[in-house]
Amino acid sequence: MEDLRSKVRFAMRTARTLSESTDALTGLGEELAFAGRQLERKVRTERRWQAIVPGLVGAGGIALGAAGGLPGIAAGALGAISSLVPYRAALAERRRNAAYLFFIANRAKR
Repeated sequence: MEDLRSKVRFAMRTARTLSESTDALTGLGEELAFAGRQLERKVRTERRWQAIVPGLVGAGGIALGAAGGLPGIAAGALGAISSLVPYRAALAERRRNAAYLFFIANRAKR
């Protein structure tokens, strides 16, 4: 949210009249909508390569670990969980982006 607030403040600082502020906010909205679409594509790619693929590999590790008994299963589960940590970090970083609001709004429409 802070990123969005700073972008709006900056757009409003440059405007002198009501029509200029309307144009500035319209331009900012279009810019954020474009950034939201880019973020949506990035989210799909990150989800695929940072969550789904490591999750499947981790599930395979758990299956192979089952041959080694409980310690093997535990090792596979820890490996699967640790492979998802970068995805969670990327998710937290995305939420700081002003375009994330547009991404969430578009996702809610579906």
